[in-house]
Amino acid sequence: AAQGLRIMLYPHYRFWLERVDHAIELVEKVNRRNLGLTFNLPHWLALTKPGEESGLSDLLQRAKPHLFAVSVCGATNLETKTGATMWDSLIQPLGTGEFNVVGFLRLLQGIGFRGPVGLQCYNLKQPKPVHLKASVMAWQEMLKAANR
Repeated sequence: AAQGLRIMLYPHYRFWLERVDHAIELVEKVNRRNLGLTFNLPHWLALTKPGEESGLSDLLQRAKPHLFAVSVCGATNLETKTGATMWDSLIQPLGTGEFNVVGFLRLLQGIGFRGPVGLQCYNLKQPKPVHLKASVMAWQEMLKAANR
């Protein structure tokens, strides 16, 4: 902390620390100002049943004091999540999928989040330059929509 170092816990599906609420509990127990967490949309969706995303607002509110960064992507939440199809569904190019990313951005604005937002790109099939260009365009449109 004396050197300005911040540490972010990264809840990850099927890892020891897989749930955001567990990361919040751990950060609160450690009680260090330089320890926080990252919210990763696809890993949260991997543990959330379709139709049960309504708890996201409360979860983000709880995470707010500890939220250092967020990562997003396009996503479609599936009832059955297994193997490669799971990540093909939960990690899509930004601007695709059924998950309301604009609504998610509005939730982040609502809690006053001002930290970095990263783009989750794991296992995407498009060539990187094509994906990045499309993602930047989608991001700009989503920001406009979120600010309306």
